[in-house]
Amino acid sequence: MNYLYLQRGLFITVASLSIVSHLLGMATSDYTMIVILAISVFLLGIPHGAADPVVAKSIGLWKSKADLAIFSMTYVLISAIALLFWLFLPRTALVLFLAISVWHFAGDWYDDVGGLLSNAISASLISLPALFHPNEVETLFRTLTGLETQGITFMIASLAPIVTLIAFCSVFKLSLSNITLSIEVFVLLVAAALLPPLWFFLLYFCFLHSPKHIIALIKEFEGKQLFKTILIYTAITGFFIWGFWDVVDSIAISDALVKLVFLCLFALTVPHMILVELFRKEISFETKD
Repeated sequence: MNYLYLQRGLFITVASLSIVSHLLGMATSDYTMIVILAISVFLLGIPHGAADPVVAKSIGLWKSKADLAIFSMTYVLISAIALLFWLFLPRTALVLFLAISVWHFAGDWYDDVGGLLSNAISASLISLPALFHPNEVETLFRTLTGLETQGITFMIASLAPIVTLIAFCSVFKLSLSNITLSIEVFVLLVAAALLPPLWFFLLYFCFLHSPKHIIALIKEFEGKQLFKTILIYTAITGFFIWGFWDVVDSIAISDALVKLVFLCLFALTVPHMILVELFRKEISFETKD
């Protein structure tokens, strides 16, 4: 069974229905959207990073239980440093988060269209919401940082026209070789422009990015051990997130949920991205050999 085609078909269907319902004015309340986002990120988003210990073992970062303990503590330490960096320098951390998101998300299409076009696609996903929904994006950034971020919003919105033009070149390129992937990218770009930013992020992160990563891991590793690791580390992550709630629950609950989701994602993305890049280099090296 080709899980990638099933995932792609599911994403295109859900994205298309979301776009149509939005155009018809069938919107949910902001609070409902935020709750759905928080639950979806935990159930569908966090698990793709929870498999990192399996990835780390495959490239020799740990071989024994003692090594695993050291790896886990290092992972948590990097996450803690990233979180502290955000808390003390929120605007700088936000810009860094956006930059590494572009780099990391480009991996979803790197093998299909190469570095330039894949980075253009991911940059479009970050910049199009700021271009078409600047007030909502600014409100989101201000909630995350507690500071004025109009300059950041304007900066990324200014990038949207050129990177989106390059991204649509990838749609044309893909249409010549992989029509379903071409439709995926096209629908994704339209969703980035039309949908409310939080809804679009949920759609992309939980129904495209995370499933793609998990499917790639299923192909690479033994399923039973992989899913066992995902369940264990998702539960552990949930425990730490629950403890972190005390840091943010002094503000309105909707803002607290948004801040909790994105700060946790930032803290977890930094070590996850480092590991993914190490894994890609290892695979590339083995392929050359």
